[in-house]
Amino acid sequence: KRPPGWELLALILWGGVSFFLTDTDLRGMAGAELLRLVAGGVAFLTAAYALEPRERHVALTGLLFMGCTIALLDFARLGSTKEVGELARRGYHSSSAFGTHESVGSLLALLFPVSLGVALWGDLPEKPRWVAYAAVLILGFAWIVARCRSAWLGGGVALLVLVLLAWRTTKNSHQARRPRNF
Repeated sequence: KRPPGWELLALILWGGVSFFLTDTDLRGMAGAELLRLVAGGVAFLTAAYALEPRERHVALTGLLFMGCTIALLDFARLGSTKEVGELARRGYHSSSAFGTHESVGSLLALLFPVSLGVALWGDLPEKPRWVAYAAVLILGFAWIVARCRSAWLGGGVALLVLVLLAWRTTKNSHQARRPRNF
């Protein structure tokens, strides 16, 4: 348990300064960004200081459910013929249920590796594990369809970190099981 990093505090400060210095035409967008930054800070503080391990599990499940709901709503919008024609006219600069495709891509770049980690390495019974696999499929396809290169890059880095952590954990558990010679 430690306080938020200077990076988070600097981002919130920058969001506040941007909100007050932005032209009135773009103030709504700056306000939405500030709200996302503050919500992320509150989520961090809540998860780090207020939730017990069982409550963290419930919060993570709720977050994954929210991500899957957003992904399914976006799939439904993308699959409607009216929306496809509108996307073709605008060059696929569409908004999502969560904001712009950049916002939803960033959310999915965070949630996809988390859901994959829960599905593969969590101590889950069989039925919740299948639900986690379904979340991996939904979030993975939505992450690809989000058409946000920076989200793809960020998610790729997150997957690489996940693989490295899994390898390190597996390596440490094998060393712990090895008999020692005295």
